[in-house]
Amino acid sequence: MNMKDAKNVWSRRTFLSAAALSGAAAATSRLMPSKSEQGRISSGDSIAFVGYSNSVKPDAQRIESYRIQNGTWARSANAFFADKPHALAMHPTLPVLYVAHSTDLYGNLPRGSVSALRVDGAAGVLKQISREGLALSATKPGHLAVSPDGSKLLVSATGGGAYNLFSLASDGSILPTAYPIKETGSGPHPLQTASQPHTVRFNRDGSAAYGSDFGTDHVAQIRLSSAAPAVVNRIALMSGSGPADMVIHPSGKFLIVSSKLKPRLSVVRTEADQQQAIADQVGLDTVYGGQVALNRSGSRVYAASMDSAGNAVVATFALSSTSGKLVLLRKQKTGLVGRAMQLVQHDDHLILTGSSGVVSMAVYEKNGQLDEAKLVVNQPGAVSIAIHKI
Repeated sequence: MNMKDAKNVWSRRTFLSAAALSGAAAATSRLMPSKSEQGRISSGDSIAFVGYSNSVKPDAQRIESYRIQNGTWARSANAFFADKPHALAMHPTLPVLYVAHSTDLYGNLPRGSVSALRVDGAAGVLKQISREGLALSATKPGHLAVSPDGSKLLVSATGGGAYNLFSLASDGSILPTAYPIKETGSGPHPLQTASQPHTVRFNRDGSAAYGSDFGTDHVAQIRLSSAAPAVVNRIALMSGSGPADMVIHPSGKFLIVSSKLKPRLSVVRTEADQQQAIADQVGLDTVYGGQVALNRSGSRVYAASMDSAGNAVVATFALSSTSGKLVLLRKQKTGLVGRAMQLVQHDDHLILTGSSGVVSMAVYEKNGQLDEAKLVVNQPGAVSIAIHKI
């Protein structure tokens, strides 16, 4: 299917569901639960893997392991040094962590790379089990996702405008030779000179995936069920908006997309024709868009963006599970984290990484409201996070 055919298909088909390392230990902070929180914090222990990247100081590029126990974060293992760990993801069933190395070269060739790291023990010691290069000219991988059955790894390459699909072995290692899915196009903003795939997410059964394209203001549906993966549908978002982070509603009915250049949230129906695909769009009233997350039920959407003073702002929205409409409930400003880099939901907390460290906010599940942000890791340059339950 060529590009013209793919665009025509979209008009008549449904959009299917588908900083330097010091010798001292990193500073940590206790998440002190209020009386209303007690008993809600997860009883299970977890390990948070946080990726740090600093282009000026290569020796500061690393992944740190933090044990989360009864609300306390503590550094628990020696750092694993890794080239620009811009994105992290856990295998759904195995103790394996995947890393996207956001570089221009690997093996003296113009391409980025991805690694599989085994998680050994409760301290979260990391050991590399495989590393593979992307297809040629696919550079600066910025995001990655593992299929629900653990058999595939999908990677977005910001440089070169491509998605790369890898197969995974039974032990979680990455098999050689990625299948490239090339994208083209551009947008009206000076930062949109070419296609820049940003975030990738699998649908619930792994037969398809979605990709947001910062450079072309589109969200793509990628068919994975055939021998030749391909983009089969695209939906256009606001011109010059720069769609970036994206999550899938638990029902599978909606994609919630955060745009950076024109900060806003777009709710996209996964089963709709071209004219009805956008269920709702709301502006964030900030200068730069960022990350998006959901509570466990999908009734609340959290959007992290940046205001003109450089503070992270987290907005909470109610989301209708039937119409996809958004209603703003609250905005919270935090100067603790700097520029927001990644936002994830973990048990009863929302965790935000940023240029100044990592903060955590307790989530009240009944109404989805957030408690005040607490700094849990005071280390600059946190760009990525993945959490492993032990």
